[in-house]
Amino acid sequence: MHRKDIALALLLSLVLGAGWVLGKTATDSFPPIFTAALRFCIAGLAIRAVTRWPRAPFRAILIASTCAISLPYSLSYIGLSRLDVSTTVMLVQLEAPLLLILSALWLGEHPSRAAWTGIALTLAGVALVAGPPGAAGQGAAVGLVVLSMMIWAVGQILVRKLGLGGQGSGFALLGAMSLVAAPQLLLASLLLEAPMPAAAAATLLAWAQLGYLGLAMTAFGVGSWYALIVRYPLHRVAPYLLLVPVWSLLGGVLLLGETLSTLTLIGGGLILAGVALATRGV
Repeated sequence: MHRKDIALALLLSLVLGAGWVLGKTATDSFPPIFTAALRFCIAGLAIRAVTRWPRAPFRAILIASTCAISLPYSLSYIGLSRLDVSTTVMLVQLEAPLLLILSALWLGEHPSRAAWTGIALTLAGVALVAGPPGAAGQGAAVGLVVLSMMIWAVGQILVRKLGLGGQGSGFALLGAMSLVAAPQLLLASLLLEAPMPAAAAATLLAWAQLGYLGLAMTAFGVGSWYALIVRYPLHRVAPYLLLVPVWSLLGGVLLLGETLSTLTLIGGGLILAGVALATRGV
């Protein structure tokens, strides 16, 4: 990867990490699926204002949008609303090894041994930081987050195949998929959550958090991610996602007043070491 793209990958990991912290606080004010709906509505409108609709068939965009956005973010935001930030964001790190496995099986890409070793080291760090769910009744929430990552990984393969087919830039694809996903998410929220009372009672700060999720986390962060996975094999880009929990843990301390245990610090160190090894070996 070029140096400017490495810098972009590092920056997007910071933006995404902060987004999980603000996503947690947003779900304290809004129902989780409604939060996802507004996030991608804001992002889709912003991106559509500066890009053209991609050349990909609408059916392909619909399928990719459902797998990359609608289903995984519905499930992960429900899980986030029931778990703490550190547990959720650590579970989300399953996305990187899932992407490596799927890119090898589906796209014929070949991650190096160093990349696989780095992923294994990072997963050990994830296990130390997250651990088993501490409170009763969290098993279902953990399952929702894990399932969301499995579906999300399939969605990323579909997005990469669209990009490799020359059917639109990563940024334009994200805008189109966001606009397709937003009505799906809003309909699901209206049917399952009755979100309007919460929306009417939300504070200006809560709406500002949604603005960050839509513009910074999605339009910039996820848009940069899609641009990178169109230009580079997934196994070269995926390891940078493993930095996201480090930023999220720091954000939890600075913004939410959370404290970090010794195991959390050790696990964070393993995650950083794993990222360094994986990115050096690809």
